[in-house]
Amino acid sequence: MEISEDNILTISGERPNKYKTPENNNMKISKMECQYGKFSRSFSIPETADLDKIQAKMENGSLEVIIPKAEPPKTQRRTIQVQ
Repeated sequence: MEISEDNILTISGERPNKYKTPENNNMKISKMECQYGKFSRSFSIPETADLDKIQAKMENGSLEVIIPKAEPPKTQRRTIQVQ
């Protein structure tokens, strides 16, 4: 995963062809349900995201990406005396 300068998150990877192995050379496949090969997906990340706290976790073949919102800037209250 990588984030570009213009806040685009790109996730890329590769699914192996588990049927194209030396052990499976004699198999004849007429239809294959799952795809294989390289893939890439890109998403725009909002300006309000905290880029330093993005987390990603892979579990049971599913990728979970957590993009937390950044804390809003704290403003200091001031009292101004009217003269």
